[in-house]
Amino acid sequence: MKKLGVFAICFSLAGCTSSEFNRVMNKPAPFVNKMFQVPYESKDSLFATGGYSEKELGPDQYKVSFEYRSMNKRAEIEDYLRRRASELCGSTEYQATEFINERRPGGTMVNNVYVPYSHPVLSFEVKCKPKT
Repeated sequence: MKKLGVFAICFSLAGCTSSEFNRVMNKPAPFVNKMFQVPYESKDSLFATGGYSEKELGPDQYKVSFEYRSMNKRAEIEDYLRRRASELCGSTEYQATEFINERRPGGTMVNNVYVPYSHPVLSFEVKCKPKT
């Protein structure tokens, strides 16, 4: 009987602990989200795991892209793209197309095995307005 009482207490405590554990684990810590987000930086910068890039399509016309991770919010990525477009055009005056979702393939070697992956990329085309 004594063992049954101890078992019941342990079982009830385990239930409380696991529900508390689940509650905490289902809500990631803010620093963890920031740790896995791609900040506003050039994709070509040292140690970059993503970031913005641009391709010149013509005079004062660019395709601006941002490679990111799933922890980044869509609105944040759109702001990054607008910021980069403003930097390229020298002002906030430009014409832009709709945002396009793409996936950019990549890969890495893990224990001498090639592991393919792809990153989400959001991009749009920008035409700078002439400066008056």
